[in-house]
Amino acid sequence: ISGEQWSAFMADASTVFHAFKLDNSTQLELCGILSTYRDSCVLAPGEAAPSDPGLLRPAGNGSTLYQRLGGVYPLAQFVDRLVEKVLVGDRVHVEHDSLDDPSGKRHPPGLKYMLTELVCNGAGGPEVVTSKGFDEAKLGVQAQEWPQFLELASEAAELWPIPHLRNSLVAALGAVKAEICVGVFEEETSPRAKARRLVQEAGFDHYLSTAALEKSAGDATKALELLARGWTPEDQDAMSMPGSVASLSSLRGGWDPNAPRCPFSKASGSSTALPLGHPPVTGQPAAAPNPPVEDNRAVAARALADRGMTPAQIAALLGMDEVEVSAMVTGAAGHGRVLGNEMQAKLDKLLEEDAEMCCPVSLVLFVEPVIASDGFMYEKASVQGLLKNRMASPMTREALKADFLPARQRRSAAMEFRQARSEELLAFTAEAVGSQPAMAAEALQRATDYIEVLGVNRVPSLAGRTAALWRQLGQPTPTILQDC
Repeated sequence: ISGEQWSAFMADASTVFHAFKLDNSTQLELCGILSTYRDSCVLAPGEAAPSDPGLLRPAGNGSTLYQRLGGVYPLAQFVDRLVEKVLVGDRVHVEHDSLDDPSGKRHPPGLKYMLTELVCNGAGGPEVVTSKGFDEAKLGVQAQEWPQFLELASEAAELWPIPHLRNSLVAALGAVKAEICVGVFEEETSPRAKARRLVQEAGFDHYLSTAALEKSAGDATKALELLARGWTPEDQDAMSMPGSVASLSSLRGGWDPNAPRCPFSKASGSSTALPLGHPPVTGQPAAAPNPPVEDNRAVAARALADRGMTPAQIAALLGMDEVEVSAMVTGAAGHGRVLGNEMQAKLDKLLEEDAEMCCPVSLVLFVEPVIASDGFMYEKASVQGLLKNRMASPMTREALKADFLPARQRRSAAMEFRQARSEELLAFTAEAVGSQPAMAAEALQRATDYIEVLGVNRVPSLAGRTAALWRQLGQPTPTILQDC
């Protein structure tokens, strides 16, 4: 803003202080604090304000979820959207005061500020949480309305274009549930909470961190070693990858927990039947009835599943059994993999991704690949995480140097793969929409994920056809395609 606008801003601030009947000493102190920000807000002589500051589109860099989400600005916008949805009061009910009541302590702006601190800190940011331990400073969600709150959070998270970032943020809210809900208590400094934070700071998302810690009995060092060697969860449906959201309905099939698994094979996207002679998987009797689930949790589970979250993560967030969630979601979808079906085989082939196009650490399709000092290609965020934790190369076990180069050719190849495969997926969807709507929806979701990374403006024809097919299927058009 200009110097004249700054003066008007300070005059407005004084008016507000007077309206709140603050004493002169407090007013002077607050004005002094505001004045320290003048140089950061006022344009220098000859300087022009940018038309678009570009604060709301995360670059995806950095090793923490906070950095990959773009930092405080998009997270603050997420919280603003979330609290506004909460205050509507149709699904979640929290106590709050009117803005016109200067004596109130729970105004919407204050609730947004406190929740922004909490979310940023929970995502690995530098913000300090000032509200811990004070019930009156919590957003104040009732424990029984936590499932509906997660629904609202999932809707608000559509600010981000990449599914796994949205889902990682919603999943991370589970770690701070005790500071959002009233009547919920949790030890924030538990060894498990510290271990999860350490693994996430190394550049691995919430899903991979949780799975590796479970595998390592909560030992963060062992979990980091596992992930650095390229380990993946035994059930590949426990992960969420950009452009690779597994079909939740596929969980009906069996799987061998001890068999070697390639994360890029069709088996990773959809569970397959057990081979002949394989002993039955214990603990999941096929005919066992599912226990009843509260209706609000069922609705929340399906809403989160529709946005690409896996049963393992939904179960952790809602305090349910994973088998219970899987059965609920597959029951709602009304379909599983159709074994021996020609269209299913064709879809399985389309859902495969080339291992050469994926980072060997995070197992995601490359977005910003780099060549590390060991000569191998990784996603930039993964290399930064390895370097931050002084970990050896997962490929050569030698020490990694801080220098790395952008792999522009591989990045172009990954983007070309997304575009070409999207064309094939749309062709399959058009063919299957009448006879196999469930398969059509799965193919269309994958194409939508690819288009999110490609950018709607860069592939308008693909985006328009995708939006039209969503409408033809009779399903809601994803947010990124609503203007197509």
